[in-house]
Amino acid sequence: MTSCNPASSDCLSRFHSIDGCLNPKVTAPEQPLTVRGGPSLIELKEVMKLHNAPHHIVVKACAQMLEEAVKISDGRDKACKLQAFVGKSSRVPPAQFVEQIAKHSQCSTRCLVVAFVYLRRLKDKNPKAYLTRETFRRMYGVAAMLAAKSLDDIVRSKQLWAAIVGVSEKELKALSAVFLERVGFNLDFSFEQYMDAICSHLQ
Repeated sequence: MTSCNPASSDCLSRFHSIDGCLNPKVTAPEQPLTVRGGPSLIELKEVMKLHNAPHHIVVKACAQMLEEAVKISDGRDKACKLQAFVGKSSRVPPAQFVEQIAKHSQCSTRCLVVAFVYLRRLKDKNPKAYLTRETFRRMYGVAAMLAAKSLDDIVRSKQLWAAIVGVSEKELKALSAVFLERVGFNLDFSFEQYMDAICSHLQ
């Protein structure tokens, strides 16, 4: 998929016009915003709230994106080299898995988007970290959980997240540690990265 300039009005216009849901009050920030060296995380969270599309639109878009990513990897017969994330082939389709996360974890939609930012970082640092039928639950599930811990005021228990991902609490803790190590313990992200993820996934 092609992406667009996250700070452009055209990008924001397309984002808020999905399914006819237009929000003309949303404007891009005048200055780049970052977690590190910029405004506080609380301030960034407030700005992100202003740029949120309706809940069902973001869930639908993220579900479609994960579905397409897994389909591409499987179609090219890509095998993930991060063995910690390789499990049994999921009987739950990727799109439905995103919907389950949104429903049961009740995390904010921004977490579903930031999870893709984290997955991109994981892939950049680990080129063979493919999203396949055997890995997407663990990879995306852990990424969404880490995003929720960073961004949401109320976070569900490890027990619930483990049930969502389909692993034990002990294994979830180990997967989180591996994920953090593989992204260089860096969960910082810029507002531009967030908007780029939105614009890329909603086109």
